Amino acid sequence: MNLEEYEEDFVPGKNIHEKEDHEDQMFFDDITGVQLDTQEVLAARQELQWLHRAKVYEKRTIEECWQRTGRGPITLKL
Repeated sequence: MNLEEYEEDFVPGKNIHEKEDHEDQMFFDDITGVQLDTQEVLAARQELQWLHRAKVYEKRTIEECWQRTGRGPITLKL
């Protein structure tokens, strides 16, 4: 899955569906594997929309990241 496909499905503000569209989705904690409450996950994602509105970050290429910082990019899980 490339970044654009990921954003369409998971990044708040990119492709927000009605809650009913997500009721059959299941979300799991990356570390423990415990299933998370779907409505709470969707609510948290809505709260994170400020990242996009505030333009806290810009997408850049991985190559530019390595050139400018000498390190790989950080990740932001939503």
